Amino acid sequence: MRSAAEAKVGWVNAAIASGSLSPKQEAVELDLWTVATAFLEAQRRRHLADYDLEKAWAPDEVNSHIEQIDEAFSVWTKAAEEETAQAFLVSLFGAREKRAGEPKAAPRKPAPNTRRKPPPA
Repeated sequence: MRSAAEAKVGWVNAAIASGSLSPKQEAVELDLWTVATAFLEAQRRRHLADYDLEKAWAPDEVNSHIEQIDEAFSVWTKAAEEETAQAFLVSLFGAREKRAGEPKAAPRKPAPNTRRKPPPA
């Protein structure tokens, strides 16, 4: 999941810098950038909380993190129905995100079934 979020952040940065997106696409991609960066930060903080036992969390700091996650959920709600958002969501589960206009990948040959049932006794 983390690599998909990192890839989205990098892709959005490059696409916006190149000026290759329409205003609507740019707005959706910026929303997804907000979601991806919030996810990355939340994951980083979770690891910090889990493994750095010396880290003291101040209430204001925690509230700020919670507000960032709340914003990401609000932004996701706004962008969720967009095709790009759906592709991003799928990419978080390990599938590579497909860009608009990208040709479909050739279907993969299924792996042989290596779990054969034993012959009847």
